[in-house]
Parts: sequence; structure tokens; C-alpha cells
Amino acid sequence: MNKTKICQQCQQPFIPKRSDAVFCGDTCRWNNWREKNAAKVAAKQPPAEVKQENILTQTLRGVAGDKPVKKSVFSAISEIDKKEDKPNFVLKDVQVETEAYKQAKAKLDQHHTFVKRVTDAINACNEQLKGLQNGNISLLPITATAAGGYIGNKQSKGDPLATFVSGLIGFGIGKLADVVLFEEDREKQKQKNITLLNEKKVELQKQHIEEKKACEQATIFLNGIPRYETKQIKEPVIQFSNVWGKPFNLSKTQSLKVEKSENKILGDVKPPIIQTTDKVISSKELKTMDYKSLNFQNRWRDFFGLPAVIFSLAVHGKPGEGKSTFCIQFAQYLAENFGMVVFISGEEGFSKTLRDKVVNNKADSPFLFFADYKNYDEIKDKLENKFHFIFLDSLDTLQIDTMRLRDLRELFPNSAFITISQSTKDGKMRGSNEIVHDADIAVKVENGVAITTKNRFKERDMRFDVFPKN
Repeated sequence: MNKTKICQQCQQPFIPKRSDAVFCGDTCRWNNWREKNAAKVAAKQPPAEVKQENILTQTLRGVAGDKPVKKSVFSAISEIDKKEDKPNFVLKDVQVETEAYKQAKAKLDQHHTFVKRVTDAINACNEQLKGLQNGNISLLPITATAAGGYIGNKQSKGDPLATFVSGLIGFGIGKLADVVLFEEDREKQKQKNITLLNEKKVELQKQHIEEKKACEQATIFLNGIPRYETKQIKEPVIQFSNVWGKPFNLSKTQSLKVEKSENKILGDVKPPIIQTTDKVISSKELKTMDYKSLNFQNRWRDFFGLPAVIFSLAVHGKPGEGKSTFCIQFAQYLAENFGMVVFISGEEGFSKTLRDKVVNNKADSPFLFFADYKNYDEIKDKLENKFHFIFLDSLDTLQIDTMRLRDLRELFPNSAFITISQSTKDGKMRGSNEIVHDADIAVKVENGVAITTKNRFKERDMRFDVFPKN
């Protein structure tokens, strides 16, 4: 009988299905792996990684809007004292929950969760016992059919029609044989199952009583802990000037009240001083910024528009519809006109079929490379940070899900990713929908035609013939 364990990730109690289980589910197992893997990834980053990435971006060809980013000289503020670098603050008392209360509350929640799980397990046992006692659960569902089929076959002598008729006769005989020969075994199995379920129910009831007591003790302990404590926080002071140009200070809370006030003296208050950062900029500063894009031409521009230098494309389709051929054509176009491309062929490897696609599509650019990596770990450990465009064929074969794809984008932040996935029978992309949500462009390939189902750089539903006629 499996005993209750504590999950190593979420610290919640659970009843393991296997004796060596240490996590309550797949989510906790995956989160635990990601946390351990994050340190390894960070350790493998070279010290000069930022410089390498900057150099990688600068080596792109065919970039439109390639002007230096303008630093804004505008600001939607009224500066009173330009020499003041740091804002002033006022101290404010606030009520916050104590750490001891938070920990005790979390412990109580754990007990409540476990009580619910045990209650659900007891209810399940009751349902199964009720089904067995009422005869709703069949123990030997195939005995009558097996006996009937055997007797029916003996009587047919090879005649198809006789096989069908005598099979029906044999089925009836089999039902009679089942009643005579297997009734005793069925009753024994039924009583054995009832005994096992009753034993499991008794054990669960004991756990339920123990956990209810633990809940009561945790509640008493929680009620004896102070919930709130007073702490002082710093609230920034915002400078204003009135209609006579005289400066005065207001806290952030007070300034919000001033904005709603109808006081005529403060009716012409100038905008406050806002410290702009790399995370907060003014609207005028945003308008002066210049973003680089890939200067696509002809049919590729008609299909994609002008994507950003670092974009993400998700391609999917059923086998044999042309998705790999479309991506090889796209890889060749990127290599000829823009930068270094690697096509990771996890699905076909260095096979004859891949060679034929390369030859048929004349994909022979000196900037185009192919890699035979078989999984996420190989890509993460072996792929050099020298490629502007990375093709993954396919996510299904390489066993790359949404979280692993995001990790690769963090590992290669200055590379565009083009992913290939299989389609389900109803034409949707296999796997998580988050891959399409994260992508800038999504393309479905069907019957040799690529169609954009999502595009942040151009209207969707654009069509591209993968196998154009001469």
C-alpha cells in the first residue's frame, strides 16, 4: 500500500502511484527540471556573450531602416531643477502581513488540500463498492463471447453464412457455459475486490481523521499569530509649479487628488517630472525610435511583408504537404540575401530525402548550413551562437515544447527562429497553442500552398505556391 509523500517541488502531500515517485505530477517535475537547468545554462554562457550578440546583429545584410536609434530630447515633463538627479521621498506607514502569518497560512492550506484529496479518494472507493455490490462492474466481460465464437467456428465447416448463423448459436451456448463454469470464479473475484476496497477505505479514513486533527491544530496556531505589522515605505515626491512658476512638492497620493481637483489656482499645473528609463519612455521618444527590418523583395515581401530583424515563424502541415520544402526555400532566400542560416534536420537527418530537397530547390548558398541534432540538449550544448536564422525541423521530433523553445530564444537572443510542426487530422498545429501565440508569424502548408494564419507585419491569409508551375 503506497504511503503519503511530500512533493519535492510544491511541498504538497500526495499519494504516489509508484514507490519511487517524488513529484505529485508532470507540472512539478518539469518546473523542478527547469530550475536546475537554469543554473547550468547560465554557467555555460561566455563572459563576452553580449558583445558576441551585438556583433552578430551588425553582420546582417539587407536590413531596412538601418539608422542609429535616436535618443529623444523631448520629455512630457516640466523640469524645475535640472541639477537634482534623485527624486525626494516621504515616509509612509503601511500595514503588511507578517512572515510568520504567511508561513502558518501556507501550512494550513496544505492540510486543507490533503483533506480534500483523501475525501475524494474515499468517495471513489464508495462508488466502486456500490458498483460491485449492485453488479454494475463486469469482472469477466469476454468469457461468453469467447466460448460462443469457438463453438460457432466448430459448427461452420468453412461456410461464411454458416459461420455467422452458428456463431449466434454458439454465443448462446457460450452464455450458458459462462454461467455454469465461470460463475463461481466471478463471485470469488468480486469478493476479493470488495475486501481490497474496504481495506483501502479504512486506511483512507484513518488518514482523514489524522489530517482533520492537523487542520484544527494549524488553525489554532494561525489564530495565535499577529497577522499585520506596520512598516515604513518611501513614496516619491513629484515636483509641480503653479501658475506663478513657483515650485512645490506633493507625494504621489496627493498628486492624484490634485489631478481630480477643480481648484482654479492649480488649474494650470504643468506635467510632473518623470524619470525616464530603459523601461519607461515618453510617447515622443517612442516616435523618434528607428527599428530595423528585413528588406524582403518580390514574392517573399508580398507574402511576409517586412519582418523585424529578430522574428519568430511557426510553420505546420501534414506529412507530404510541402512544409519542409517551403522552409528550405525560405532558408535559401535568407542565406542568399541576409545572413547565416542553420537548418536543424532532426526529422530527416542527413538523409537522401533531405539531399533531394536541397538539390531540387537549389539550396546551395555558402551561408546555409544543415545540422543533424536529435534533441533539445544537443542543440543547447553544441549549436554555436553564429547564426542569424535557426530552423527547427521538427519540434515534434526534437521534443521541444513551449518552455524549451523559450529557453532556446533566451540562449540565442539575437537569432530569428523558424519552427516546423506536424498538423493534426483537423489541420491544427500539433502541440501547445502557446507556440503560435508566441510567434510573430504562423503559416499553414496544405496541398503545396503556404497560407499565413497570423502575421504581425502584414495582413494574414496571404498565399505562397511552394511548387510554382513553370
